[in-house]
Amino acid sequence: MFSPDLLFPEIGNAIWKKVRRRELTAEEGQRLAVDISGIGVETISTRGLMIDAHALAVSTGLTVYDAMYLALAVRLETEMITADDRLSRTVAAHPMTAAHVRLVQTFE
Repeated sequence: MFSPDLLFPEIGNAIWKKVRRRELTAEEGQRLAVDISGIGVETISTRGLMIDAHALAVSTGLTVYDAMYLALAVRLETEMITADDRLSRTVAAHPMTAAHVRLVQTFE
């Protein structure tokens, strides 16, 4: 599995938000951070994805953050997996990127 190197700060921020909202204890958040840091995902530098991600963001209306994942999927000729229905619909509406996104609910 591959991901832009944004993956870890984004997950860390989501855990932090859940702790701040008291949806997780600080200890649960810390355990999640430790567990997540050990997952088997090879990260790819966002620097090398910037030009493609920016072009995709402009053409699709995605944020550059989301377009980083899409740019990597396009580059690797694979699919990005997302739980974001809006993102999936946005990407599916563009013929050049439609084959590069799949909802996690349909992932086998």
